[in-house]
Amino acid sequence: MHRSGLYGFLAVLWLIAACRPETPPAGGGERPPGAAAPAATAPGAAPPAAPVTLRYGQVTLTAMFWPIYVAEAKGFFQDERLTLDVTVFRLSSDATRALSGDSIDIAGTATDSGILAAEQGADMVAVAGILNKPMYSLIVRPDIRSVADLRGKTLGVSDLKDGSTILLQRVLQREGLPPGEYDMVQAGGTPDRYAALKSGATAGTMLTQPNDFQAVAEGYPSLLLVADIIPDYQFTANVVRRSWAQRNADALARFLRAYARACQWLYEPANKPEAIRILAEKLNTSEELAQKTYELYIEHSQALPRAGELNLAGVQTVMDIMAEMGNLPRPVPPLERYVDTGYLERARRS
Repeated sequence: MHRSGLYGFLAVLWLIAACRPETPPAGGGERPPGAAAPAATAPGAAPPAAPVTLRYGQVTLTAMFWPIYVAEAKGFFQDERLTLDVTVFRLSSDATRALSGDSIDIAGTATDSGILAAEQGADMVAVAGILNKPMYSLIVRPDIRSVADLRGKTLGVSDLKDGSTILLQRVLQREGLPPGEYDMVQAGGTPDRYAALKSGATAGTMLTQPNDFQAVAEGYPSLLLVADIIPDYQFTANVVRRSWAQRNADALARFLRAYARACQWLYEPANKPEAIRILAEKLNTSEELAQKTYELYIEHSQALPRAGELNLAGVQTVMDIMAEMGNLPRPVPPLERYVDTGYLERARRS
């Protein structure tokens, strides 16, 4: 090509390029000078999950909800874009009624309370473990030296049909004190039962940690640890309504992922000091009592789930005892009527 023709051709190309409009950045508007271009979204990548608030009901502030406290303190719920709106109930039956009435989405409640509600027509099912062993201590007045000394005395229980009450009756019978040889009075949650014991209104009661350690330090003897007599008993569980879980499967999976992650975090030995601090702060107790609780729950008894799981043998024990007490029909219904492990399994895979 002639040199003058080449220059003319290049000039035309320059004019075309200069007149071509600049493609605006995604989302509309012009990108400010010096601003970085927005990051490209990987093909097929799912958008971030929408923030969700779940209404969670727990029965009193005790160490059994340690994974919940950890998930909040460590940001595990935040990682799942979840916010927990927590309501604390005094009794398991109150939490179960709130769940049945759609006042909460998930109840951390006594396993037998959820089973009893299901038998009465509620569409409830346990989806994850909370306290997989019955870590109750039988704490008594200083003048009580043995189980036999409780004959004719009044014992404080949270609810006359609560899991702790059934356990108390079963344990005392094994120790030679059958029902009918002592009285029981409904005294409320752990703090209320302890107050009734200290006031002299009751001769003994079941306490969880760290309240039992505190009671012993104040001179109230512990006659026994229930887990030493009945090791497999699913004391408390995370319970939901089946209909709610089906409609909110993604939100439930996100909750269970964070919950299982917190359980696993608790069992890491390197996390022990921080775990103790979290519990002491949440329960407004000393680090010494929180440390004793950690050593009992995690190192000695493995009472909390390692990754959110239920103790299925423990659920079966709950059902068998309920049938023995007349609260379930015989033959005992199948486990699947009250338990659904599928939600936790799917949460782990996702």
